[in-house]
Amino acid sequence: MIISKEKLYVLFTMLGDNAGSINGWIDKKGNHHRDCKVGICMSDDEVMSFGKKFILNFQNAYGKIPIPRKSIDKRGYIAGRNTPGREYTTWNITLKSVEIWEDIRMHIELGKYNWKIKDSLMGYLSKECPLDELGYGISGIFDAEGYVSELKKGYYNVQLGSVNLEGLKQIQQLSNRLNIYSRLSKGFQHKTKNRRKFYQLIISNQQNLIQFNKYIQFSIEKKKQRMSNIFNQYNNTNWKKWTSEEDQKLVELFNQGLRDKELSIIFGRNPSAITQRRVNLGLNKLRLSTSLVNKEQLIKDYQELKSIRKVAKKNNISFRTAQKYLYQQARWEKTFDYYKQQNDI
Repeated sequence: MIISKEKLYVLFTMLGDNAGSINGWIDKKGNHHRDCKVGICMSDDEVMSFGKKFILNFQNAYGKIPIPRKSIDKRGYIAGRNTPGREYTTWNITLKSVEIWEDIRMHIELGKYNWKIKDSLMGYLSKECPLDELGYGISGIFDAEGYVSELKKGYYNVQLGSVNLEGLKQIQQLSNRLNIYSRLSKGFQHKTKNRRKFYQLIISNQQNLIQFNKYIQFSIEKKKQRMSNIFNQYNNTNWKKWTSEEDQKLVELFNQGLRDKELSIIFGRNPSAITQRRVNLGLNKLRLSTSLVNKEQLIKDYQELKSIRKVAKKNNISFRTAQKYLYQQARWEKTFDYYKQQNDI
């Protein structure tokens, strides 16, 4: 079996957002007829990018051009937007053809809740299909149903949502062949009368996103822009890999008592990046700083200064470190009546 990448793109796109249907009727002579319509549905802002790409791939795969039709919904229920009274414009790019419908159904099963890739095509994609063509094909379902999410500033992932768990597992298996590893998360649909379990295929981690951008690329502009934001973050010095020399220098300076803000100036990175690398290296600030402190001197300084903040500054340790140790001493030795809750805590 050999399938072109254009045909793979069409098949995967219809898995994610199929507008295919089949109607049957009987004429006056008793002959059975079928009206088979294949295509996809998309919003108004996607038609010039996603829609154009689908039409070109469909034409290269089947030699026919699907027709885009514009529709306006005044009820406001299209694409899950429950806003009555507001108009939404959508596009249906479809074509009526029994032959194309039967060819598509040879490779995939369509349906909102039970779509899947058939075993014959799945075997070809898992073993024989070139990686570049496989990635180009999978990009169809991510164009249709995938999106880029920013959890918090600087932390991104790519998600693919569906109520069909088995279908997502097939996509996960194929993406693993591209060295794009993901996880599956379970949730529920938004409030409706019949809520179904909703699953998400989540691709995170810098290396996985790099591989995703190498083989699978979005065609929709807003998704492409978000992906470019990710790699702008990765090109920043805070995302560059730490070298062994930098790790060694970080350990030495940290053991000398330098704080994360001071280390960030030396290494030219954000304090949060310093903190994250310090945690990865096993440098626990509280535990390590306490072991370096002269404990007897710490108590004497507190008796003299009567302020935890001044004690911490004098001994070049954090306030939490001094506070934690002195609280422990207060519990262990009840004779420390001078150590009580102070105004500076």
